[in-house]
Amino acid sequence: MRHTLSDDDRRFVQQTLLRRRAVLEQRLAQRERSLHSDTLGEVHDRGDEAVRDLDSELKLAATERSAVDYEEVLGALARLGEGTYGLCVDCKDGIDIARLRATPTVTRCLACQTQHEVDQDERDATPSL
Repeated sequence: MRHTLSDDDRRFVQQTLLRRRAVLEQRLAQRERSLHSDTLGEVHDRGDEAVRDLDSELKLAATERSAVDYEEVLGALARLGEGTYGLCVDCKDGIDIARLRATPTVTRCLACQTQHEVDQDERDATPSL
């Protein structure tokens, strides 16, 4: 099911990705500034310390997720520029436009993504010694 994106679909996806990139760049820059400006503050007891540590871990996790999202957006923009956007990385067939519009950074068609998740679950369920 090879396909090419219509001009309207291409514009929609590109605009969506560019907006997302700008939001993520702003978010990452803001978090970077906040990491440098955050003062640990005085910790009065173990409870305060636990709250501070949890807050730090949550901020770090959010930053890591934003960085992953940013890399996915950059990858999608690169594929768009190369002319490979919308093709499944596994089977090379076209990805349904509704799927691309819903998640512009998607890299697999629904069938391949389902198989990928099954394979992942099987790997995760295999005990290691």
